[in-house]
Amino acid sequence: MRRMGWKHKTRILLVALATVSGLQGMTPEAKAFQFNNGDLVLAIYGNNTEFYYDIGQKSSLLAPGPLTTIDISALPGSPFAPGSGVVGGAQTQWTIIGRNQVAASPSANGIFVYAGSQNDSSNITILPGISATNSRIQGWNSFLNGSTGSTPIGPGAQVFLNSTDPAAFTNPNNFDIDGTLGGSWNGGGMKGSVGDLLNILEGRARNELGQTNVVSDAGRAVLLASGQLTICGGAGCSLATVPVPAAVVLFASGLIGLVGIARRKLTGITV
Repeated sequence: MRRMGWKHKTRILLVALATVSGLQGMTPEAKAFQFNNGDLVLAIYGNNTEFYYDIGQKSSLLAPGPLTTIDISALPGSPFAPGSGVVGGAQTQWTIIGRNQVAASPSANGIFVYAGSQNDSSNITILPGISATNSRIQGWNSFLNGSTGSTPIGPGAQVFLNSTDPAAFTNPNNFDIDGTLGGSWNGGGMKGSVGDLLNILEGRARNELGQTNVVSDAGRAVLLASGQLTICGGAGCSLATVPVPAAVVLFASGLIGLVGIARRKLTGITV
């Protein structure tokens, strides 16, 4: 009996050690990160931890046409993984942000993209201007570079940061917790809760018509609790906030069929 008890205790100890080791393996590690000119970055923050993922070039992601779907939960070290410390609870927020400066084209100099709840681009006021906002986003990129020790590495790059890091998205010197560049614009905040449908807006210092400080509709995005990020590009594009799984549709069809059979039996109708 003593020998069996010793084996049982040893087995429990080994399981406990494996569990602790597994949890340690899931702890976010600092990695190099910087996004390239024209790239869009997914930012997820909550529980004093932040996650950034370079989802690719704006020119392709926001082009009108087929939807872009990325399973964030399948990424190595996903913020949706148990123990990541990011996703969970009402305080979890997310957005998409990008910047672009084209020195060879003054009319396009100063472009930024962000996702937020505001959908009426004509009512958004950016102070002190889009060029300054774009420069601030570029400054955030430089903060990330300095904090993580990276050169631009492009789409697929990802990193976790603590909210106390100078490069953190929610740092008051960057975008602040409400996502308004410390109150520099009244666009309703560059953020949303997991499951929210966000509007992607593009700000240009000057458009092709010579208009300055123009904010326009560029697309939509939704990040579901399952970790699925879906993006559509183009003004007026639409997304379903919670797509209905095929299994639910089949179940509903079967239920309707059963109800029909039951009604026939009650009325004495045979097939």
